[in-house]
Amino acid sequence: MNDGDYPRRAQQADFDLMALHGMTRPGDRSRRDDDRQLMLEALLSAREVLYISWCGHSVRDNSEQPPSVLVSQLRDEIDALWGQGSAKALTVAHPLQPFGKAYFTPGSGVSTYAQEWQEQERSLHRVRDDGGSAQRSDLEIQATITLNQLARFLRRPVGSYFRERLQVHLDAPETDWLDEELFSLGGLDHHSLLDEALAQRPADLSTQDLPNYTQAVVQRLRARGALPLAGVGQLEAAQLQGVLQAMLQAEINEHSTCNGDAPRVTVEQAVEGVQLRDAISGLRQSVAADQADVLVLMRASSLVSGSDKGKAKVKPDKCLDAWLHSLAAASMGRAVRVVLVGRNAIVRAPVMAQEEAQEVLRVLLVTWVQGMQSPLPLPPALALEWLAKQEWTDDLYKRYEEKGFMGTPAMARQDAALYRCYPTLDALLADGRFETRAEQVYRPLLEWADQCSVEPLGHEALAAEEEQA
Repeated sequence: MNDGDYPRRAQQADFDLMALHGMTRPGDRSRRDDDRQLMLEALLSAREVLYISWCGHSVRDNSEQPPSVLVSQLRDEIDALWGQGSAKALTVAHPLQPFGKAYFTPGSGVSTYAQEWQEQERSLHRVRDDGGSAQRSDLEIQATITLNQLARFLRRPVGSYFRERLQVHLDAPETDWLDEELFSLGGLDHHSLLDEALAQRPADLSTQDLPNYTQAVVQRLRARGALPLAGVGQLEAAQLQGVLQAMLQAEINEHSTCNGDAPRVTVEQAVEGVQLRDAISGLRQSVAADQADVLVLMRASSLVSGSDKGKAKVKPDKCLDAWLHSLAAASMGRAVRVVLVGRNAIVRAPVMAQEEAQEVLRVLLVTWVQGMQSPLPLPPALALEWLAKQEWTDDLYKRYEEKGFMGTPAMARQDAALYRCYPTLDALLADGRFETRAEQVYRPLLEWADQCSVEPLGHEALAAEEEQA
């Protein structure tokens, strides 16, 4: 019964002669008159209850909106017959949202059957009675997360807040359609194809079956059009097959030095507001009884980069999930050696002490709780670079706000959620949380990466990697 919706308005066409002045005749059809007649019949037919509803406030700015002209006339007649204010006494105003405060206030005249909002209001009521604030109630909401969720948060803190708390997805949807003809494979193309092949690898793959398997994988990719045509496609296929075969061979070699499967690690650690609960499977028993179990992880990324002194340096952001697995296993008292096989190297992580791992993991969980309350200004790429330099240079400002020389997007532009909250570096550093949290969260990751040992993947794979670069 909103104003403008009832009675209905008839849209007359230009060629309709009945719309002209003086052309109407008794008995002609009129939607507005029909609706008025229906309203009158409803009034006369009602015996016990007549329920009429309309939207009394705007959903945009909460401004008051009048009901239908027929409802206004009815309310005027009620006031004229039974006294001024009678229509208002018969009108019940319902909150627009299901979590409106009036639904949970005794004596308000409205109620709800949504138990989830009722429990939320009760917890908020308890916090207010204790002298707390609405922000404190967020800490009392117990959440259970996994290692993958924690890794996603550490890679994109602001994006995780938008996605998990606000249910807002700002990233552009991915599509398999190509905008242009495929003449060569870029870095992201190599990564996606290699990651797909690693995810579909069989568990019982042997060294004898490895050449035929990798060749079949590359042939399937060429058959579906994922690789370029002609000679360029043959070169790309050979490079992809070489890297894939070297990585799978490295995994087979690591498993061959073990005695078999080891019991999985059940991870359970809780801090105020969040509980980490997960299981680490795929462990292998070491040959020696006094050695730690082995966990081999396969990643399609390049794990190391060259340094000024010619020594390979581990990329901490590419080994984030391996670091979390080491932390989680060590915090539960299990000694696990994590081996990460990447596109250009094999990274062997050290075994961590239990007390150190528990403390670092506790800091990460507390950071997750804070990141779920408000967008946390802690982009990992910027934090790792700042920790390495310990000063704010013009290069960091340019990399965060401006495009690179080869068209590389700025750090802020690489994450839509980050750019929406912190478009400039000054906005990111305004509240002073960045430097403190960078030291607490990513400093242990840098120290762990420095302790890792690096082994080349193989001459064929490294040659293919250099040609692609």
